[in-house]
Amino acid sequence: PTEPPRLYVVGHDHPAIEIEGQKRPCFLYGPGVYRGADVLVLPAFNRLARGVTVNGRWGSDFQSPLLSRVNEFRPVVYDTDSQETLEFPPLGKLRRML
Repeated sequence: PTEPPRLYVVGHDHPAIEIEGQKRPCFLYGPGVYRGADVLVLPAFNRLARGVTVNGRWGSDFQSPLLSRVNEFRPVVYDTDSQETLEFPPLGKLRRML
């Protein structure tokens, strides 16, 4: 490719977020966090793989080197009950709120 990528998609680390005792699969979205490109981390897409809770994880805890700045990633949850997309503050800020 002649143009640098604008988006990297990561599928090996399957994030989930725990809020008020409920664990939910989530996307992690990091705008511009890897060499100026966005990074999108996909959640697990089945009930057998529940995902890894990201609340207390740091960049070195993930398989992908693209997640070294994980504090800048925003968890995004799709709530199937309400059919709403819930966007949270970046993990670094969210951790202080929980």
